[in-house]
Amino acid sequence: MAYTPSGTIAFYRVPWKSDYKDIRLFTSKTEESNYFSSPLRVEQNYTYIRDKQAIKVNANKEAMEQYNYIRYMNENFSLKWFYAFITGVEYINQNACYVYFEQDVYTTWWDCFNIKSAFVEREHTSNDSDAYNTETEHITVNKYIQDFIGYGVNFTPNSVGTGPDDTGERIVVANINTPYVQFEDKSKETASGARDFVLRSTFDAMYSSVINGVNAGISYAVFKTLAAYNDFVSVMNLSGQIDSIISVFCMNATVFDRIFDTVDPQTFPSTGILFNPYQHIGEAVFYDRNGTTELYKKRYAQWFISGVKTSDRIIDTFSIANVAGYAPRNRKIFHYPFCKWVIDGQNGNSLDILPQLLQSSTSVSVFSDIAIDSSASARLIPQHYAVSTTIGASADAEYQNLNNSISVEASYSIPFEKDNAIIWKALNGNVTAAQLKNARDKINVDILMGGIDTASAAATGMLNLAISPANVKGIAATSNATRGITGAIGAGRQSVSEITDAVRALARDEMQLAELEANLSDKCNLPSQAMNMTIDNAYVAQHNMMKVTIRHMCPSLSEVKKYDDYLSKYGYATNMFKTPNLTGRTNWNYVKTTEITIAPVAQNSYAPTDTELRFIEDIFNKGVTFWHINDVGNYGDYTNEIVGDTNGK
Repeated sequence: MAYTPSGTIAFYRVPWKSDYKDIRLFTSKTEESNYFSSPLRVEQNYTYIRDKQAIKVNANKEAMEQYNYIRYMNENFSLKWFYAFITGVEYINQNACYVYFEQDVYTTWWDCFNIKSAFVEREHTSNDSDAYNTETEHITVNKYIQDFIGYGVNFTPNSVGTGPDDTGERIVVANINTPYVQFEDKSKETASGARDFVLRSTFDAMYSSVINGVNAGISYAVFKTLAAYNDFVSVMNLSGQIDSIISVFCMNATVFDRIFDTVDPQTFPSTGILFNPYQHIGEAVFYDRNGTTELYKKRYAQWFISGVKTSDRIIDTFSIANVAGYAPRNRKIFHYPFCKWVIDGQNGNSLDILPQLLQSSTSVSVFSDIAIDSSASARLIPQHYAVSTTIGASADAEYQNLNNSISVEASYSIPFEKDNAIIWKALNGNVTAAQLKNARDKINVDILMGGIDTASAAATGMLNLAISPANVKGIAATSNATRGITGAIGAGRQSVSEITDAVRALARDEMQLAELEANLSDKCNLPSQAMNMTIDNAYVAQHNMMKVTIRHMCPSLSEVKKYDDYLSKYGYATNMFKTPNLTGRTNWNYVKTTEITIAPVAQNSYAPTDTELRFIEDIFNKGVTFWHINDVGNYGDYTNEIVGDTNGK
């Protein structure tokens, strides 16, 4: 049988290379045929064209070097087109050359194999939602900058006023005793200040708050002005109860009023007894120096926390529209490690929140949850953090993932003065007064008894002197007289000795009194102490920083753009077993796999060899970009929308 050579070779110049980093993907034979319908050169009547063989072309070498790609068909044997990269051109003469080529395995066999299974490391997603793309990118951000800042709970007491009106903040004193006390004026005239009063009596009292059904064991006095708070501190110093204060902290009034219930014990109904102590908690009565006439009465602590409104949490939402002023093409730029939300107590305590574990990476909603014990703490808990969309959608508005709840405590205290002089006076005034009185009484007794003894001795001596002449009789007169005089002199000497002893005793008593008075004077000059004071608390209070903040952190603008371009080019980290996405984007799809398995299509007229199948598997495992446009390799501005996505993602 006669054999007629019928092999055809078509020459092209294509924009992809033989390294298989980029592949022009055809999804139908029609699309493939249309792309190759206009060859630059056609050679025919070849006997048989084989892969990795040279073909002779009757053309100049330079003329053939403009081509980089061919497709060929051996019509005598099959109607299948085979595709190949030109690997070289060899000169024969000025009118002939050899053309060497190597098969484009993927383009030749793309419709003759199936992907059986694959572990996909990276790919372009067809769903750019937050919940669908939670795999963390293993990229190190060199430096984060503050992109957005929102304030949660403000503790700063700078708006607490000195007047009688409520000015927007709440000062809370946690203490164990808020007594009913009575004071007495010990000055010469009506007292003009706290130091002029001494403690007369005190009745220990406390209103214990009930927090979530549990008795706190602590009394929380509440003050709406700085003047009221200072009055409280003054009375607690004056009564010697300042050490019963555990802590003092300040809160924003709006937050406080929404979180806590308060009570005025004075409004408690009478229990039928003569004295209801709860009605007198935080009450002070001042009397005149005789302790009989009431000068005035005041409530130095009126309001107390009675409980927490656990059902009334404050929910704040903070949102962003872009990153560093840039609108990224890829939603994952809003995710960690590129961006993060930070809950910051501005006291060294902060916590990073991964945006991809929120229901929206561009928005974080937090509960302002307040807790108290010996201080106040603000806990900002992300709403619906680390829960599935299903759970979040079915839960009520206050649902939170308790097992993974995240919080930052921010407890800010304010200082108060401990007046040691007044405290000592209050706690030791009665004892000191008694000691002084006893010392003065002893001096008076010594003076009185010393005078009596001296007078008695002198009288005895003079009596002896007066009666001695009466005993002068006869010869014995002179002798008796002598003895009388001697007795008088002795009595005088005794009198002088007793006077001397009395003076000495009186001097000792006066010295003791002086020592007591000096000691009292020293105690009254004891320096005051600043309590509850720390450098950190002072600093944040003075700089209006006593607040919990929500901050959005991101890289610099140049880095954000760089990372966005990277994701546009190479897709997202996937790391799961699935069928790779070869389509779904308008311009290109990147895919990288490991352990991919490819098999030939069953009952197909043409099939790749095992070697060719392993070669195709290697293409996927190295990473490849599949192009859906003819301008292969041109990323342009990296716009690559999801097919059918009106949001351009």
